[in-house]
Formats: sequence, structure tokens, C-alpha cells
Amino acid sequence: MNEVIVARNLGKTYKGGIEALKGLGLTTYRDEIFCIVGPNGAGKTTTLRILGTQLRPTAGQVEILGLDIMKDVNAVRQHLGVVPQESTPDPELRVWEHVYYYILARGEGKASAKERTEEALHLMDLWDRKDSATITLSGGMRRRVLIAMAVATRAEVLLLDEPTTGLDPVARRSTWDTLVKLKTSRSILLSTHSMEEAEALADRIAIIDKGQSIALGTVNELKQCLPTKEKLYLSNNGITRDELGRYGKVSNYGGKIVLYPRDKAAIDELVALVLSKKMEVSVLPTSLEDVYVRLIEADHD
Repeated sequence: MNEVIVARNLGKTYKGGIEALKGLGLTTYRDEIFCIVGPNGAGKTTTLRILGTQLRPTAGQVEILGLDIMKDVNAVRQHLGVVPQESTPDPELRVWEHVYYYILARGEGKASAKERTEEALHLMDLWDRKDSATITLSGGMRRRVLIAMAVATRAEVLLLDEPTTGLDPVARRSTWDTLVKLKTSRSILLSTHSMEEAEALADRIAIIDKGQSIALGTVNELKQCLPTKEKLYLSNNGITRDELGRYGKVSNYGGKIVLYPRDKAAIDELVALVLSKKMEVSVLPTSLEDVYVRLIEADHD
């Protein structure tokens, strides 16, 4: 079996009766990037903290590589590389020192720690800044130092809570490339608010809300919840929302009307109508973000 993380009926209730997780289940596999997406307060960080043995669940069971995270916590930690959302590097330590000392602290010898540090800094494009104090780095580069620390562990399981927060587009895409290379013989589970990131990286995605999974699958599988693979952007004049409603679901984003057609025939009918009214219309492919918004809105109705 290639199962790596298996969580069953995971629950977490904080003091005051706040339920962060309600029977959440998920399974990740080797050679896979698994993304968790959801709104603020959905339970993403709670899930990663439980899987990373930083937080005890109040219900359910989790096994990582066949080890129970409650009974075998020390053994589990040997297989984990973790980047928490709230962590920050020491401002006075140099980039090299962060990674090197972290690997030494995990029990590696000096020669191995040196080799792993060099490898990780090259992978994260930090080698040229290896002697820089992290206080001199941008917020995005500091985030890359934390990822380098997790990567240097060579752990079979990487848990990354919003790993590319603060990275500029070029650095973010470079990090995506690195993570795709790293998934060989590993299981990478990450949370993100970026649908672009999830769509670019994930082999499978769980959309969670209110502590529960409301959808799970590949990008293409999740897109099947939409009636067509296209959406229409219309100028906001010349036709009412009620008139448009007969063609599909109507939304309004950024001053533009967005229509998700009920079927293929509705696309042809609507395009002919709006052109006859001399309205502007664009037909674009749907995205993971469209799926996400549709499911979250439905869950909140």
C-alpha cells in the first residue's frame, strides 16, 4: 500500500465549545501533493497542526506511515518535515545556520548536516544568500528559509501550511517547481488560499468548510460539479439578471456579470442574444476557483 497519511473522523473542539473539525477524513499517498483549501476558519491549520503532532485531536484517529500519531508520537516526528503558518526564522542567525543547526538538532552528524544544508539551499535558490542574516531578507525569502529547513530533513512526509505566503510570483513558481520535484518518494500535504497554487500543484484537493470536507478529487474531477467547462463574462448593461437567469447561474464580480451556463446549448443562445444587443461578451474556461466559490456559497446557503 502507498498510503502515507490516513485520518479518520478527525475532530477538534477548543475551549468554549468551538468545533474546528467535525469528522474530517483524508488519505494521502506516496509520490503525491495533496492540497487543502478552504475559507478562513475552515480548519486547515488545525488539521496540519494535528497531523504534525503539535495539537491533540479530541476525536478520531490518524496514522502516518502506519504509526499512530498519539501512541507513536516520537517515531512519527522522525518522518515529518513541517513548515507551520506562524513560524518565523531567528533574525540574527544566518541562512546557512538555520538549516544546518536544525538538521544537527534532528540527530544527523556534521557531515550529513552540511550535505543536506547545501542541497536544500540550492533547491530553494538561497545559496547566494547563505551567509546573510535573516533580518536582512525579505518576508518571502524568510519563508523560503523555513521551507529549506523542512526540505533538508529529507522526510518522507512534508506538511506545509501556506508555504508560499509572501513570495513574489517568480519565487512562488520556482517553489512550485521544487515541490513537484520533491514529491518523488514523498507525500506532501499543504494548505493554501491560492486556487492557482492548488490547481498548479495538486494531484488531489480537499475543499473543507466548517471543519468538514465538502469535496475531494483531482482538479478535473472537481470541475465536474459545474455544468459546463466555460463561463461567460458580460458587460453590465442591456440585459437584466432575471433575463440571464434562464441560461444558468448568475454572479457579479468586479463590476462584471459572470454567468455559468446550464449547458452547452445555453452558451450558443446567450452569445447570440448579447451580440444582438451589442453587448461585450467573453467566453473563458472555468477554473478551480469557480468550483471553490460555487461549493462554498452552496455550503453557506
